[in-house]
Amino acid sequence: MLVLMCDAGGSRFAIAVRDVVEVVARPRLDAMPDAPDWVAGLFNYRGRVTPVIDLGRLTGLAAARPLWSGRIVVVHCPGQPDAPVVGLLVDRAVAEQREELADAAPPSRVSRWGAILLDEQGMFCRLDLGGLLTAERQAVLFPLPA
Repeated sequence: MLVLMCDAGGSRFAIAVRDVVEVVARPRLDAMPDAPDWVAGLFNYRGRVTPVIDLGRLTGLAAARPLWSGRIVVVHCPGQPDAPVVGLLVDRAVAEQREELADAAPPSRVSRWGAILLDEQGMFCRLDLGGLLTAERQAVLFPLPA
């Protein structure tokens, strides 16, 4: 399985490449008024105002650091008919072929963010975007107009 291995908040995450729209360099983010601390801000993604989640903060870890290697992983919101996109702010992202991540592979443990697996570098989480981008979080990111 081809995955995007990401570092965020001092931990490692794997996102299936089939769920990734694009990976972009970290742009300047504008504040999103009244947003929780896990919302890093808003940016212009291909002509659309797009919210960005700080993956480290959302998962209860450290906030993203202002690094040159910082990236925004653009993904579709699961379960949405018109599939709006959201950015995941990470410290680093690298595509890797990971045979042990085939969908049939048994996880070592499961968290609310996804399966916890082990490799030669230690533990990492195979992100479940449905668990990460819940309907409640999507309502915060995409509020209905008044």
